[in-house]
Amino acid sequence: MLGVCLALLLGACPEEPPPTPAPVETTEQIFVRHCQSYAQAWCSRRDDCAVGLDKALRGETCVSLHKQACSDASWVATAVPFSAFDTNLAAACLAQLPSAECALFDEYLVDISTCRAAFGMNADNGGPCLVNGDCSTGYCARSVDGCGQCEARVEVGGDCSDYPCQVGSVCVRDLCRPRRGSGQACEQDTECGPGLFCHLERRVCEAQRGENEACAGDRGLRDCREDLYCADRVCSAPVLRQVGNPCVDNGSLCEFGSWCDGQFCRANLESGDACAEARSCAPVSACIALQCTPRSSLNGDCVSDRDCEFGLACLAELCAAVESCP
Repeated sequence: MLGVCLALLLGACPEEPPPTPAPVETTEQIFVRHCQSYAQAWCSRRDDCAVGLDKALRGETCVSLHKQACSDASWVATAVPFSAFDTNLAAACLAQLPSAECALFDEYLVDISTCRAAFGMNADNGGPCLVNGDCSTGYCARSVDGCGQCEARVEVGGDCSDYPCQVGSVCVRDLCRPRRGSGQACEQDTECGPGLFCHLERRVCEAQRGENEACAGDRGLRDCREDLYCADRVCSAPVLRQVGNPCVDNGSLCEFGSWCDGQFCRANLESGDACAEARSCAPVSACIALQCTPRSSLNGDCVSDRDCEFGLACLAELCAAVESCP
């Protein structure tokens, strides 16, 4: 009898509704998510490299602007279908960014093969381009305001007076030479591989010095680790300067929201303010017709790439998607 009652009671209880299935990401959403992870990692590593690069675009401003560019990828990344995006290549790229050379961060799409393959247009030599990252292995030979063409880089032993060397080599006295390892002979810092510098006296590649270790104090020498600078012959952390403070000393960085005019840190100009150079305007703005103006969106007016929103380039004085070249 008890079993019958229990069965009746159980039968009377309403069944729980099945769980709502998680929404399936579209191929574009997958790309944007990985693109935003790349933006976070790129900005973080670039912050570490700020001593050498001395750029104003740092911190959350960098992250938010580049993440927005990823969200706008529906009208920027038009040449390669989102379905072709390789998440394994993207993961390999992200794994390499934290230890990548600071010199690579002058460009947003760093010159690492997995990063170019994952996030670039992957144009072959002879194909159209606007930035180096459009090319699968070469570089973009481009005039200031026109489309370019992907060209092969110079091989070891070739003349590099006007053209870049292959990855893994460097231009020394107009000839491409292989990068040197620790203990190998060198003439200049750029010959030495990541984390190394060319010792002034011994003329061999040695490991860069860490914080509080001795350094030569030569401005042209990279003997301190890339996130440090040499102060009074000791490798030291950078000094963040406030608005109004001098910024000419080696290792001085102006605080967020300001820029170095060559002598002092100045507050970034806002939209509508008169300007003479692009870096005086806030990172979200550009100096157009001597006035700080919000960066132009797709098909907006421009004079240089800096005038356009992230993810766009200046083509025939209009901001265009990077893949707009015929």
